[in-house]
Amino acid sequence: MNGSERLHSTLSGQRYTLVGTLPLGAITLYEAVATDGRPCWIKQAPGDNDAAVARLRYEAIMRSKLRHPALAHLIDRGRSRQCFFLVLERAPGQPLTESLRAGPLAPARVAAIGQQLAGLLEYVHRCGIILRTLPPWAVVVDALDRAVVVDIGPAWDEVSPRRSTELIPSAYISPEEAGGSGADRPSDMYALGVLLFELLAGRPPFEGTNRGELALKHMLTPPPDLRLLRPDAPPALAEVIARCLEKQPANRYRDAASLRAALAAAQSGDTAWSRAAPAHAVQRR
Repeated sequence: MNGSERLHSTLSGQRYTLVGTLPLGAITLYEAVATDGRPCWIKQAPGDNDAAVARLRYEAIMRSKLRHPALAHLIDRGRSRQCFFLVLERAPGQPLTESLRAGPLAPARVAAIGQQLAGLLEYVHRCGIILRTLPPWAVVVDALDRAVVVDIGPAWDEVSPRRSTELIPSAYISPEEAGGSGADRPSDMYALGVLLFELLAGRPPFEGTNRGELALKHMLTPPPDLRLLRPDAPPALAEVIARCLEKQPANRYRDAASLRAALAAAQSGDTAWSRAAPAHAVQRR
């Protein structure tokens, strides 16, 4: 790729000059500048890979339903001879993987980022979308710790969830999906719990050498006690994360709004929400 490489959207008529890359786990976003000078990100699939193009079209349909400050917005899409591509609003900051290079985050930062992402889950669930996973490379934070999820490739629409065949990272998979069941709204609570655990501890709750080993750990192994890994973390915050990581979906938070409130209460020192009894079921929209 070089600075002269361009993509043309037949939908909007805009042209995009690719100027850099942002590797995110298994995918790469291309940094680009539109003809009107607006910076953006390009996510693309090879034009001769029908399955990859279908997945990206599915993602475009989901993104077109969504507009939230904690999600990179879809602003354009198009197809060239080489690829099908999405154009995303560029968020300032760096992926959480970069923040973690300096070590675990302060508990106050973890709680603040968690509240924003729980608010995003609350919103996408109202729209009928399940994110399925929230790895740290998919979340960009700026200097004020404003969080933006930039990749939702593995997400499912509740109306037709099986259209996406995107595999999710095995370190960030819910027990139910590791066991072969479909993801649901409680799976997103687990996904957020895994991310918050890693931000606080500096590593995911489960590590292994292959997908099978990790899947079994998510299904059967209790997560490490955060209070031992981070003695300086507020007990209430550790309790919230532990509840997100319950193996049984019904033992997690009733919904994302309850999780967001629990994180806010933990940050303010009120443990009543974090210790509230779990709901018996999560209702679909």
